[in-house]
Amino acid sequence: MSVTKTGNAQSVALSATGLPTGVTATFANGSPNSGTNTTLTLSSLDSTTPGTYTVTVTGVGTSTTRSATFALTVRAPVVNSIVNPGFEAGSLINWTLTGPSGSPVTSPAPKSGTYSAQLGATTPTSGDSKIAQTVVAPAGATRLSFWYSVRCLGTTSKDWATATLYDATAAKTTTMLSKTCTNGAGWKQVSVNVVAGRTYTITLVNRDDNSSTTPTYTLYDDVIFS
Repeated sequence: MSVTKTGNAQSVALSATGLPTGVTATFANGSPNSGTNTTLTLSSLDSTTPGTYTVTVTGVGTSTTRSATFALTVRAPVVNSIVNPGFEAGSLINWTLTGPSGSPVTSPAPKSGTYSAQLGATTPTSGDSKIAQTVVAPAGATRLSFWYSVRCLGTTSKDWATATLYDATAAKTTTMLSKTCTNGAGWKQVSVNVVAGRTYTITLVNRDDNSSTTPTYTLYDDVIFS
């Protein structure tokens, strides 16, 4: 939000009212000077009752008080329909594995929890290691995302990580992750728009050309509709 300066600059005490139970308001600076900017962040618990609420932000200055209202819409949390999304079953159950190598691992460290899925290995493998799952996007879902971490010592001409999403309703395949070959870049997240109620197949891939000097593997974790 922006605090407009009129006359001499003065400290403005900011507050937000009308918040539903479970929603908290935090100002980056709760007492900015007039003529400067601050950011209001709203955080909600899953238990917050869905609906539209009128929130009032009030600024109290030395000589003037001003307020503004806006509509806050709280939507029901999305129930993720991916089964075993973080591989916390300690197996690849509900995922279809094809290719030479794929398993849940605890090391290298997962993005969250205890496990992630490792496709490929620290020793050379030949070809595409893939896991896939077909699901219906749950009510309220607008995005599908996952995290990945690549250990690739070669180049994208021979070794890579990639991921696709097939929309059965539209008969269309979207590349969520283009061919990627990096090393030491850490965990990265990618996401794509989805439509609730449609059937999707997500496929996560690691490609290794079986070279003894450039074994490639990819970790995947937290495949989530939101």
